[in-house]
Amino acid sequence: MKRKGLRLFRILFFIMFVPLMVYLVGGELFLPDEWDRAQSQYEELDLDWKRVCSDGRREEFQIPGACDVKKGERIILETRIPVSFIPHSSVMFWREFDNTKVYIVSAD
Repeated sequence: MKRKGLRLFRILFFIMFVPLMVYLVGGELFLPDEWDRAQSQYEELDLDWKRVCSDGRREEFQIPGACDVKKGERIILETRIPVSFIPHSSVMFWREFDNTKVYIVSAD
């Protein structure tokens, strides 16, 4: 009786395993790739960044850079993106901390 149960388990295992392997291998061989084939060009924008202080004055800020602030204090950096850059473009920010928020506002 024990051998019969083991044999039934093997049969059921192969009934599920073989189609799964055929599906995975066949999908890799015959289905199209999921990668985006669009050509991309990345460039660093050398812009004049200004830090907006809590009293409203603006001071030059170098990117990448660091500033001395108290823990929990908000830092506002601003710049103007050239109009020639905007059509068909994306803006990407690399940040170190998760609590970074980026707002892009139209100057119009």
